[in-house]
Amino acid sequence: MSFKRIFFVTNEYVNQKTREVFSGGLANYLYKITHILKEQGHDVNVLVIDDPWLTRDEEDINLNGINIFYRMSKKRQVHEFFYKIFTGVNLKLVRKQTTIKKFLERENKKRKIDIIQYASHCSPGLFPLQSVPQCVRISSYNKMWQIMDNLHNSSLVSQEREMYKKHKFIYGPLKYIADLIKEDLSLKVDIKTIETPFQPKEVAEDLSSFNKLAEMTKGKPYLLFYGRPSNLKGCREIADCIYDVLSAYPDLFFVLVGEQMPMEGILPEDIMRESAKEHAGRVVFFDRMQHDNLYPIIKGARACVLPSRIENFSNVCIEAMSLRKIVVGTTPFFDQIIENGKNGFLCEASNAHSLKLAIDKVMQLSQEELEEMEECAHATISRLHPDKIVKELLEYYDFVIENWGK
Repeated sequence: MSFKRIFFVTNEYVNQKTREVFSGGLANYLYKITHILKEQGHDVNVLVIDDPWLTRDEEDINLNGINIFYRMSKKRQVHEFFYKIFTGVNLKLVRKQTTIKKFLERENKKRKIDIIQYASHCSPGLFPLQSVPQCVRISSYNKMWQIMDNLHNSSLVSQEREMYKKHKFIYGPLKYIADLIKEDLSLKVDIKTIETPFQPKEVAEDLSSFNKLAEMTKGKPYLLFYGRPSNLKGCREIADCIYDVLSAYPDLFFVLVGEQMPMEGILPEDIMRESAKEHAGRVVFFDRMQHDNLYPIIKGARACVLPSRIENFSNVCIEAMSLRKIVVGTTPFFDQIIENGKNGFLCEASNAHSLKLAIDKVMQLSQEELEEMEECAHATISRLHPDKIVKELLEYYDFVIENWGK
């Protein structure tokens, strides 16, 4: 195996301040894959451009042997607004892409870069550096994300569309999203499917939050949602069926863990409690928490309910299944990992009634059936072992390098 100098270009990455706390799926994926590649001896570098959580240039750092470079394009000036109106040119976009390209050119002159991997999110590969082999990993499809979240940002959609069209080598973790992008954008390239590697974290579990929950539930069963409560993650569908669920199962609690962001101007906690009506006392919220506190809560759940309106290979689903938990996910976004009725349950996306029916199936399982399904869920994750997935990724990198310029 030849060791490679690899650059990842992204607008988010788990850094020293946030790596043990919930972050975006892209950041968590990059954290995992970069560390695995570094452990295998590769020279791994990450360019973080315009991270939305940063307000100024952060100092470049070396995190566990991985070089992380932070770059910010300047804030948009008033004259740029009028410039775009009269010329159609987005100067902020040009400046961002120029910053990326010049940085990579300088690094390539210092020492040859073997391959660049751009994240698709926020389109950092819109002005690709043609002198170096490169690929795009699908981490988002803005057109679909915005439809599902009732958002309207045509510039993000058009930038992402143009970025995909400029690249010959594209891969992604979820075949459904890859096929959707290829068909929707009439791409002539083959999009490779390489799933996200997963290896369970070894953590010293802290039972303090679990014990607090046990006091609140008095040891009764609970369903769990964890992540970032939002419309995209299906929390509106949970709210729309939570009353019926809690009415049907008088001993059941519903627990939600994650940083709350307003949904249509209202906090998810308020929406859930209002929707639960007289059952509001059986709706429990926790803020985001570290894995040592989170894992006991996952393990104690009857099942994890993750009714995302759209998903690109859910890290949360994989993590829950690795801990022997049944997951209720949505079709077609969880079909690649959940076999309905065997290792979990599927419901229709954006459909509260379908979600309620799937929850009914979970609640109707006997203890023996529950344990059998939990073992099937756990066994499913073995195919995502880093040794297998990273081997596929490195073979793909070799393919890109070999065929670059042809």
